[in-house]
Amino acid sequence: MRILYSFPHAIGAPGIGTTAIHQVSGLLARGHQVDVIAASVHPDAGTLPSVVRTMVVGGMRIPHRLFGWDRAVDYHDFRVATHLRRAGATYDVVHCWPGAVLKTSRAANDIGVPCVREVPNTHTAHACEVFTALCAVLDVEIPPGHSHRKNPQRLRKEEKEYLAAKFLLVPSEH
Repeated sequence: MRILYSFPHAIGAPGIGTTAIHQVSGLLARGHQVDVIAASVHPDAGTLPSVVRTMVVGGMRIPHRLFGWDRAVDYHDFRVATHLRRAGATYDVVHCWPGAVLKTSRAANDIGVPCVREVPNTHTAHACEVFTALCAVLDVEIPPGHSHRKNPQRLRKEEKEYLAAKFLLVPSEH
């Protein structure tokens, strides 16, 4: 099976970057061909065949914060979709991570390739509700820009991503 693996962060970095590198390594160990498009490659990632880095210019990593998280992952999504349209139906599946799904899934649908979306944690709306309630009990204000501060625009995008993907990859029961 040939898989296009899209990761809009530094693959191999601590946290979800480690999850992503283990997923890719597992697919490769099972004999699949995996083309990785990642924002960048963390030094701990090891050797990966066929990696396109979307947030690297002249060998220098461009931090997401330079453009803002939303613009950075949108740019990554655009680059993956462009690659996919050029490659045509040479892939059997496209695997995307949150934030960088909408353009890629449209391109995948246009060429008849299923697009799956990783769901690495709880639904954002639920996380925000629980966090907001806890902060209210503790009488703590949620700082602006905090990942668990309710952001209607980001929540709408997440819902659109769920609908755009053919399948959702959830590592536990719903």
